[in-house]
Amino acid sequence: MQNTVLANGAEERTGWNAIDWRRANQIVRNLRMRIFKASQTGDLKRLRSLQKMMLRSRSNTLVSVRRVTQLNSGKHTAGVDRVIVRTSEARMNLVDDLHASQPWRASPARRVYIPKGQRQTPPVGDSHRSRSSHASSRQERSGTRMGSSVRAKQLRIPPRTKSP
Repeated sequence: MQNTVLANGAEERTGWNAIDWRRANQIVRNLRMRIFKASQTGDLKRLRSLQKMMLRSRSNTLVSVRRVTQLNSGKHTAGVDRVIVRTSEARMNLVDDLHASQPWRASPARRVYIPKGQRQTPPVGDSHRSRSSHASSRQERSGTRMGSSVRAKQLRIPPRTKSP
């Protein structure tokens, strides 16, 4: 077993099969009940605090990984990352990666200035730059991207006339 440094000091890493799942599920269930009660009473400060606690909870991460990799019917299907986790060691590595990555922190959007003629151009935030540029370049290569005038000629749409 490896020793990892955690917030409260060095602690020996627990094996996947040695985890007390009843205790982990109890912690997550109690947090969910506390979040529900805070939302029902309208205590927004406590609600936000409990939601943050849930995101940072190691028990929540453990239960989530267990649900996705062991209990769900889609456990043999790869996700968007094209990874299938089958061994207990791989599950613990996934838990460590998810817990260390801080998914609750959003990455900043890339600011892109788009020219709009003579007027000043406002910045546009684009967080999916690689995906959108890949899709547009693929359309240009295949020849499926057409301007509206080309489309109108192909569909034989008559031009608009002004009404008096």
